[in-house]
Amino acid sequence: MSSPVKQYPFYLKSTVIIFGLVLLSYALFTLKSILAPISFAMIIAILLNPLVNKMQQRGMHKVLSIFLALLLALVVVAGILFFISSQVMNFG
Repeated sequence: MSSPVKQYPFYLKSTVIIFGLVLLSYALFTLKSILAPISFAMIIAILLNPLVNKMQQRGMHKVLSIFLALLLALVVVAGILFFISSQVMNFG
């Protein structure tokens, strides 16, 4: 037979949860300078992955497809920044 599940009192559960949230908040605050670039890089990798997979299905090497996808993303971002900066200069 299975052993009965031990029930902990509410004050003990809430104390552990609050302590865990405080510890998590402190860790995120301490590591914010590291986590921001890593999370941004993960978002870029997730967004470019379908393009890289499509290039590989068409017979392109993996390294070349990654390089071209990054180059395309860089050109798109540079174009957007150029457009925004020209609009700001015309506005002011």
